[in-house]
Amino acid sequence: MADNDLQSAPRIVVGGSERRTADRIAYEVDAELRVGTNIVHARTENVSASGVFLSVPSLLIVGSRVNVRFALPAGSFEADSTVVRLRPTGERGPGVGLMFHDVPSEFRMRLDMMCPPAKAIVRDGPG
Repeated sequence: MADNDLQSAPRIVVGGSERRTADRIAYEVDAELRVGTNIVHARTENVSASGVFLSVPSLLIVGSRVNVRFALPAGSFEADSTVVRLRPTGERGPGVGLMFHDVPSEFRMRLDMMCPPAKAIVRDGPG
């Protein structure tokens, strides 16, 4: 496997913040945001049934509507979303929290397949 392949391979780890309200898992994989006609390359940090948090090269505006796409072990996922949270700086640089719109039940099933809930899902929410 090439170094480039290793960088884009999914990585699942346990993590969380007590402020959230939906179950989430820490999950790292390359992602693509469509912001109007622009494409922004990002990396997921965690994902839940209601949203995702991503490392981004530059911040977006809270309230902005975006389309996000990323890979899951059982296929890809794409959703229209709204920016609900910003991380201006930090070890990982800028980040944004997105809230998904109209998430299909199939996505929730894919999350359940990724990790056993007792070990890898923590109480947390949008992204």
